[in-house]
Amino acid sequence: MRQLTRQSHGLACAGLPTVADPKAIQHILHASGYRFPKAAISQRNAEELFGHGILAAKGATHARHRKIMNPAFSHGQLKTFSRLFQLLAGNLTEKMVEIVGKSGYEAPINLHMWLGRMTLDAVGRAGFGYDFGAIQDVDNELANILNNIFVDSIKPGVLTHVGNWMWERVPSFLRSFIEFFPTKKTLRFKHFQDRSKVAAKDILEGAKDQTDFMSGKDIISVLVRANASENSAKQLSEDEVLSQASTMILAGHETSASTLSWLFHELSNHPDIQSAVRDEINEVRSRYPNKGEIPTHEYENMAYLNAVVNETLRMHPIVPILFRKAAQDDIIPLAEPVVTSTGVLTKEIPVLKGQHVHIAIHAYNRNTSVWGEDADIWRAERWLEARKNDNGITVGVFNNILSFSAGIRSCIGWRFAYVPYSRPGSTTIAFELVENFRFEAAKDLTVKRQPAGSAMMPMVRGRMHEGMQMPLKVTPL
Repeated sequence: MRQLTRQSHGLACAGLPTVADPKAIQHILHASGYRFPKAAISQRNAEELFGHGILAAKGATHARHRKIMNPAFSHGQLKTFSRLFQLLAGNLTEKMVEIVGKSGYEAPINLHMWLGRMTLDAVGRAGFGYDFGAIQDVDNELANILNNIFVDSIKPGVLTHVGNWMWERVPSFLRSFIEFFPTKKTLRFKHFQDRSKVAAKDILEGAKDQTDFMSGKDIISVLVRANASENSAKQLSEDEVLSQASTMILAGHETSASTLSWLFHELSNHPDIQSAVRDEINEVRSRYPNKGEIPTHEYENMAYLNAVVNETLRMHPIVPILFRKAAQDDIIPLAEPVVTSTGVLTKEIPVLKGQHVHIAIHAYNRNTSVWGEDADIWRAERWLEARKNDNGITVGVFNNILSFSAGIRSCIGWRFAYVPYSRPGSTTIAFELVENFRFEAAKDLTVKRQPAGSAMMPMVRGRMHEGMQMPLKVTPL
């Protein structure tokens, strides 16, 4: 745990309290509102990566952003994207058949790269009515930037560690001095910000010429309306609008691509489960021959496929730790007692104003009191069994999984990533690819979960300088 914290944020946050207790997490994320804001270094990283969008917004500003953006991520709105996601999944299948044919059936392909291109196209089409064309265009600039965006976050240099340490300790008016010494990571994030905002501005200008944006509930309509609003409670500045677009592009693209990469990694390592999922898919397909559109209720009722998605989200959260800071003195309750450094058994933790607290998403998702004694094992069957939550405490936005955070700062796009008929990064694409390909682990290559800034990415041991990868042997069926 400490090693992961140190790799994620360096000396600035090492050795501070870390919680995976469900009652403590519920208190911090649900009950406390904005009383546990992001730590200063997390706030800095969010602004570097996402600009002034919803992920970097604080307090009342975040509440305003959330209220404005919510309609674009409603259950009903996302339900309309089922056919689009099936179409894009079919496009990826055609591209992968072409790639496998050219590279030879024994050579592994970097599935993460192609999943990233597919999800970028999905975010563009569903969110902005814009086709990035990433699946077909191998030289797509934005896709290539995104595939390598965390390369310089893997092994941060001395300048990064010193800067982070200072950022947490110096007064805010002195922090601008640190920005005169940009790191490779900072410059790479800025390059993404610049390019994504150029693309977003073009998209927004085109949308303003359309007459239906005043009533539309898609992301682009919501953003255009907010920019034009004269009501301060419903307004977003141009910089906020462009930052929201950048946020949706990166967050929507990377979370789905990486989660899917781990899903196929696990299916490659569990061929019996892969076969069971394929049998379930074939049974559904038999009712819709000639590649007919699959109705939404069929995705919802696929027990094995949904179990695989749930278990992958539980075991492989993209953001493993949240770094928070107490805005006031507080008492954090615990579900399970702990022994203090003085030997006292206690069920609460006192924290002082300004004290940092780490919320270990990856540790909670493997907490044996929540998931059972085999919590550290990827076992999709657990979702097919009658499960009992012994402590009776629920966190997370669905299925008690914390991978999308929880409370007022939970991931606004979790339905985009998860809901069976709308998730470009899970059920729809998994259905399409498992139906058409067999996946096997690549020989002599070890994929590891690599901390990269605040995220956890799939990379190949010994080849991390090449960026995110999930090399798998793919065989058309």
